[in-house]
Amino acid sequence: MSTNIEVIKAVKSAVRADATMADKWKACGHIVSAHYTEATFTESKAQFIADAILPALGEDAVRIMGTDQFRKGSAQYLEFCAKDSTYAAEWQAANEAKRNIRAQAHTMFSRVAKYAWPATDDGQPAVKRELATRLAEELAKLIKACESSEDDTLYLPLIIQHLQAALQASQPN
Repeated sequence: MSTNIEVIKAVKSAVRADATMADKWKACGHIVSAHYTEATFTESKAQFIADAILPALGEDAVRIMGTDQFRKGSAQYLEFCAKDSTYAAEWQAANEAKRNIRAQAHTMFSRVAKYAWPATDDGQPAVKRELATRLAEELAKLIKACESSEDDTLYLPLIIQHLQAALQASQPN
């Protein structure tokens, strides 16, 4: 069965858009890192979100975040609830909308930071450990954990003995 032409076009379009978005995020990261240090960027998070991210999320996001709400349980909140039986539900919906917008804004801020200061941007390729090295390190950790454990339910001396045998077998001659 062959793939539908319409499906192929939609997938191609999505893949191209995804590649374009990755390029835009990288370009954004370069611009941000040229204007901020990582510390100053983090310090200016609230202002950056207000100036750059909220407007990008749309007019509704700006309007929702600009709406003032009384604290739940405050005298004003209770007064409005007494006057209008639907106020509590409206307040809850508005509060949930604000929470969602804040979460989106935080996610976008984190994404900008991730592209501006990538975690592995030290110019060095990641060091890949040999399997024998990994085995030796992990077995040594397990042996140390067993030796320092006070667990009475396990027969630790036998387990330690087998782990030490595995450690010896994993080391090259």
